[in-house]
Amino acid sequence: MSVHTPRLRGIALLLLLLCLSATLFAPRAASGQRGAFEPPPPHYLILAPVEYTPALQPLLALKQAQGFTTSLLTLEACGSTPAEIKACLRNAYQSPTPPAYVLLVGSAERLPPWPSQINPNRQTDLYYATMDGSQDITPNFHLGRLPVRSADELSRIIAAWQAYAGLAGNEAWLRRAAFLATDAPDARTAAEAILNDVIGTYTAPRGYQGDFPSAGQLGGDRLYAYTYAADREAVRTALNNGRSLVVYLGEMAFTALPGGSMLSAWKAPAFDQNDVRALAANPVPLVLSLAGRSADFTLGEAFGETWVRQPEHGALTFIGATQETQTALDHYTARAFHAALFASPTPTLGQALHTALASLAADYPDSARRYWEAYTLLGDPSLRLRLFSLAGDFSLSVQPNALGLCRGSLTTAQVALGALNGFSAPVSLELADLPAGAQYAFVPPWRTPPGESLLTLSTSPATPAGPYLLTLQGRAEGLSHSLPLSLQVAAAPPDPTQIIQPAPGASGVPLQPTFTWPASPTAQTYTLEVAHDSAFSAPVLSVTDLSTTTYTPSTPLPAHTLLFARVRTHNPCGESLSPVIYFTTRPLPGTCPPDATPVDHFATSVANSEPQWALQGWSISTQPAHSTPYAFSAAAPANPATAGLNAPVIALPPASLDTLPLTLSFWLYTDLEGNGATCFDGLVLEISTDNGATWQSLPPTAYLEGGPTGIVATSSANPLGGQTAWCGQRVWTQVRADLTDYAGQDLRLRWRLGSDDRNASPGAWLDDIRVSACQASPRYALALLPALSTNTGSPAGTLTHTLTLTNTGSAVATFDLSLTPGAWPTTLRTATPLTLAAGESTAIRVEVSLPEEGSVVEDTATLTATAREDAGITAQATLHSRRRYAAFTLETPTTALTTLPGVNLPIPLTLRNTGTLPLRLDLTPTLTPAWAHSPLSTQSLEPGEARTLALFVSVPANAPADQVASLHLEAHAEETPAQIHTLDLTLIVLPLAHPQVRLPAPPPYLPRGSPATLWLEVTNLGNLRDRLDLTFQVAAPLTLAVPNDCASLDLAAGASQNCLLTLNVPPNAPKGSATFKACATSGHDPQAVACLTAALNITDRLLFLPLVGR
Repeated sequence: MSVHTPRLRGIALLLLLLCLSATLFAPRAASGQRGAFEPPPPHYLILAPVEYTPALQPLLALKQAQGFTTSLLTLEACGSTPAEIKACLRNAYQSPTPPAYVLLVGSAERLPPWPSQINPNRQTDLYYATMDGSQDITPNFHLGRLPVRSADELSRIIAAWQAYAGLAGNEAWLRRAAFLATDAPDARTAAEAILNDVIGTYTAPRGYQGDFPSAGQLGGDRLYAYTYAADREAVRTALNNGRSLVVYLGEMAFTALPGGSMLSAWKAPAFDQNDVRALAANPVPLVLSLAGRSADFTLGEAFGETWVRQPEHGALTFIGATQETQTALDHYTARAFHAALFASPTPTLGQALHTALASLAADYPDSARRYWEAYTLLGDPSLRLRLFSLAGDFSLSVQPNALGLCRGSLTTAQVALGALNGFSAPVSLELADLPAGAQYAFVPPWRTPPGESLLTLSTSPATPAGPYLLTLQGRAEGLSHSLPLSLQVAAAPPDPTQIIQPAPGASGVPLQPTFTWPASPTAQTYTLEVAHDSAFSAPVLSVTDLSTTTYTPSTPLPAHTLLFARVRTHNPCGESLSPVIYFTTRPLPGTCPPDATPVDHFATSVANSEPQWALQGWSISTQPAHSTPYAFSAAAPANPATAGLNAPVIALPPASLDTLPLTLSFWLYTDLEGNGATCFDGLVLEISTDNGATWQSLPPTAYLEGGPTGIVATSSANPLGGQTAWCGQRVWTQVRADLTDYAGQDLRLRWRLGSDDRNASPGAWLDDIRVSACQASPRYALALLPALSTNTGSPAGTLTHTLTLTNTGSAVATFDLSLTPGAWPTTLRTATPLTLAAGESTAIRVEVSLPEEGSVVEDTATLTATAREDAGITAQATLHSRRRYAAFTLETPTTALTTLPGVNLPIPLTLRNTGTLPLRLDLTPTLTPAWAHSPLSTQSLEPGEARTLALFVSVPANAPADQVASLHLEAHAEETPAQIHTLDLTLIVLPLAHPQVRLPAPPPYLPRGSPATLWLEVTNLGNLRDRLDLTFQVAAPLTLAVPNDCASLDLAAGASQNCLLTLNVPPNAPKGSATFKACATSGHDPQAVACLTAALNITDRLLFLPLVGR
């Protein structure tokens, strides 16, 4: 073993880290183009099963926004063995743009690790990253694994990564850390000493805190199992209060569970996988587990996998060992990793882990392979933790972080700047990667943190529709931070879709159906609505912000009920409605509705001969029987065998509201070897829908009562081993099962009795076997769609409303139509009454005559349909008729705006088409004085459409305070040039910086030879947070003592602060007047200076004599 001094090791670590950072993370040029000597952006490669491709798209977008180039390889394209997958990665590594980071996506079962060369019973991902021959142990790129088991789990994890990337950086929980140490006698002293050193060197100086063993613990929690007796509850309490870093130094414990699974845990303080699943705080960005086998892929679920599979409350990243490690070298790794992690600039987690392991390999070459193999990163290897710096810094956040707008309009977002470690310099804000025709403005365009700025973003009517990824940038002297900001631009309201499942008009729909509709190519999200009525005034279900085209309710819909459903499509331009469908849900299983009675479709109370039944090993016996002298029976011999009882084909009726549910019932008596849970002999029920070609067990969920509860043992040669069965001893018991899912099919039933190779059993008996449906009384119902019909016609013309009347009941019905007209002549053009068969539909026409002119431009009528068989069965539709006319409005939130010099001021303007004709609207602005402004293009608006756009006015940087500008706007429609709307606004320039200095009280007398105090009040009268620098002058021989906190004041707009100054007057100071001067200079504008000059009166020492007498 070679020996290095800490100084040399620290230098080596720093040099290595600097090399990595310079190679992999060179900054992008501000213009988005690489300079001649700038290295390319780092390449981030993802390898995943093809079914995860859609879920990975947000991660690819996030990495691109963070400055990476990205690529995606599918497991199917590469192969299924470690060697095939590595060959695929080698091809990528040997390409002109080799990856700096590789993320493997999938569990160890789906994407297999490599066998360890140290311990063949363990596995590792190391050899996916070693590109220099079979003996190479040093990775050529930073590798991480996301051990997900489903696309849903992957999406949840990526959402957690996105949320972390969008944090402001000044959240309180980010400054909390937890350090856990073992109580093992041979390791506890060293473990605690190392963690104390990490806390003292890295986290305490940066202001990290914890609450154990005492509140406000500097540096983080010291959850030491030995010294402070930390236990499970202490760990749970700390982590549920939010931690940004959790470090464990100790050993693992494993407990075998029934069924062969294993429960993994940190041994002391004890904390297992179930504890992880029960956490309730923000996910921990990094859990570092320095303990052997904490990420062991050979376990059913490794401890580290549990952490990252709980993305809402577990961990974003887990670093742990896939095999056994050595305590002393884990202690070394703890020091090396933290030295790398807290280096400057902050490394990625992949870089920090590589640096730590490279250092260990240099110092302990005999253990190098074991540690390179063992320590794996579960999560994103390119993640940079939001670590608190020793130097001042600012944080940057934006809400919302995803924007949508209709092209030609505007949207806004609030940008927040936070101050870290006393940071107080101005931060300028910019927005990059804009689409064509887009403009933006920040008001104000700079801030001294903490503070906020309003981002206004607009697009032109020519901006191409589609998704964009913008970059929000904040810059201060020597510092720059950026955030991704997604933007969706739409060209028009989305195309409507239509529900295809459940099928329109379907009966017997499951109570938790899967609603399905085709994707709308222009929709961003969907809303599913289900209601009792076609007007949706009695809602049953409303689910918003759906991004997929299917939805299954989490709770059942009302049973045996006529329901209506529709889907709204949404994008930034508006929404569209799908056609309304109706369907009826099935009754509750096993129970006929109140208006129906059970009817047998198949029944047998066993007779002495049943020729339609196939008896294979079964017979008809007289003892015991349930309702007649006979029952089917079969005995279980003392050898492996099966006996089958096959029913004749049962033709089930089709699904309808009037036949469902379909129920199977029979009576069962058993005396079979077993205890009800474990069966050695057992009876099973199987079904076939293809005339016996294939058979399957009736699903356990189909049983309503009396279902099988045992499992046939697989250890005693029973042919039915592993199946769910009846066994044990039971007297006659009724079994009931729901067959509704098989409606309309030819069904066969088969009971099979299986025996094992040991003891014989008396057997099983069946009697009174029935399959029943429901026979309903006539049921009357109707639907009149659409519930709201809107139509537009020309003056003096006619328009027609066309509706659809459907008999949704179960019997022929006759419907009367009645019309309630509005002010305009309205005629029902469909003859009434109408007789419709069940399920039949017909068109209804209503004609409206429109007036030629007049102030009334719209009218409403009501159409009602009523069933003659039941006057309480009615439906109504509202008929909204409109005359074609042109009208619009021009609005703004306020007609008086204030602004600052040098600001690109966005003025929101809303155009609203209040008529019934499509309009093209032109806007003409006139500014006095003639300040520059953005052009306003012609806006095309459909009837009822409103659009808010922005006029950007460039306020000159030299505009004097209190200057007033006038903005006159004219809007006219090209279709009706004589119709003009005007708007007048006033713009007032506020002072950018305006300090004030005053004495709140008259100057005191100054006695010679004594100090005197002087109160000074400093106020920021400007309109931005400002740093006011103070200077003082006093006439000799007076001297002035200024407190440190009065040399420079950080004041919010309108805020004041008092300063207490001390004036020292020498005994020989001449009596009379002396001059004092104080000046405050704005940090925003050095020309903004406010001064105060005061005359001070120097006198002899004042004498205070007691009063004598009365």
